[in-house]
Amino acid sequence: MAVRISFLSCFAPEKAKDACKIMSLEERGVKYVMEFNPPVDCVAYAVDGNIIKGTGTDKCDKLVFAKSVKRLVSIFVELKGSDVAHAVKQLEATINHPLFSKNRTDRIVARIVSRKMPANAGNSVVVKAKKRFRVKYNCELLCIRSNNPDRFKSI
Repeated sequence: MAVRISFLSCFAPEKAKDACKIMSLEERGVKYVMEFNPPVDCVAYAVDGNIIKGTGTDKCDKLVFAKSVKRLVSIFVELKGSDVAHAVKQLEATINHPLFSKNRTDRIVARIVSRKMPANAGNSVVVKAKKRFRVKYNCELLCIRSNNPDRFKSI
């Protein structure tokens, strides 16, 4: 049976899979591909417009829960065309949302999936955000190009 997240039981998942090796999420032509080795049970939710509603509120696009024998991992995902700075803001707002800040899982990761990535200047918004996410939320933030796999080993 796929992962059940009790505090989200009133929301319908977008996808749920047992023994998931590959899961993909897509929005407006931006595609995020997760590869799990070994396979894990997964459930994906649409956050924007489903779990967090309303305009003017920053929120990420998707939230995936992956469960291995040992732990449960939250994967916050923002699918963007190119505005990576806004993606950082959306991810941070979602992680800080009361629903998620009170219901922490064993591990938290955040992903910005974009068609275009900014050049890696040592002082970029992303570099600063990676440090802040690691220190403040104990969360790994990565930027990934659309369609490139994000490989998770031993969740």
